[in-house]
Amino acid sequence: MTYYAKRNTDLRLELMTELVLENHLIYSKSPFREAIVERPADFNMTHLVEQMMAMNSNGAYTFIDEIHCDNTDDSDTKTGTLHISKSSAEISSVRSKSGKLKIGAIRAVILNPILNKLHFLYIPFDAVQKKMHTKRGTPTKNPSMWIQYNKKKNQFTKLETHGIIEFQTFKELAMKV
Repeated sequence: MTYYAKRNTDLRLELMTELVLENHLIYSKSPFREAIVERPADFNMTHLVEQMMAMNSNGAYTFIDEIHCDNTDDSDTKTGTLHISKSSAEISSVRSKSGKLKIGAIRAVILNPILNKLHFLYIPFDAVQKKMHTKRGTPTKNPSMWIQYNKKKNQFTKLETHGIIEFQTFKELAMKV
């Protein structure tokens, strides 16, 4: 299991670095560009992805980095990982330790170590609520949201059922209003 964890970490840093260098308005042209390529672990890639989301929204919202949302449209930017052994992707901290749910949609960038790529998912707030509550309507205890993945078909399942949209590019996800 340690092998996959290390491999996922390395792959995540590699793909997130490429994403930042392509889409971050500051770091794509910065003198720090070389440092990001050489030492990506020194940078908080998740925070840079949060910043980039608003930068690539064509002004639809701005980045505010609040406790229960990241953007002025109440959406939150999250990164996650597809766990091969569980056949599902985990998006952590969708519910806080105190039990408070994010207040808007989730814009998720998910690492897929099977395909060596990132997936870009838009999860509307009503889908967040459904996935973070039991069938009886009580809040789930787990602060993470899980999205099922079919390894044979190499795709997420039941996205349409929940109204979740998968985009081909980061910019498409960022511009979703």
